[in-house]
Formats: sequence, C-alpha cells, structure tokens
Amino acid sequence: EKLRKEIERQTSEAKHPITISLGVTSLEKTDQLPSDVIHRADAALYQSKREGRNRTTVFREVDA
Repeated sequence: EKLRKEIERQTSEAKHPITISLGVTSLEKTDQLPSDVIHRADAALYQSKREGRNRTTVFREVDA
C-alpha cells in the first residue's frame, strides 16, 4: 500500500496521474511451483481492478 500511495503522488510527463493496482500474497508451505504464488497474486490483482482500480488487495482464500 505504501508503494501504491507513493506512485499515486507522481505525475506523468504529460501531467496525468499515475496509478497502479496490486495483488499481494504470501508463500505457503503447500506451494510447489512459482506459478502457485503467481496465480494467487494475479487473482488478488484482478479483484483490485474489479473493485475500482488503484488499490492493493491481499489474497484471501475463499471458504468453499
């Protein structure tokens, strides 16, 4: 979130605001491949985008 806020304070050369959306996850003991971690971070990223962009979302496992 600190990174997102720092980038948000910047402006582009064309004087437009700069924003980013982030998806964050943790390495789990059950992860066997880098793609396991990337999949969760990607899911959190797209949740950020769906909820309005310029956000940081931490991946949370959904109960089945």
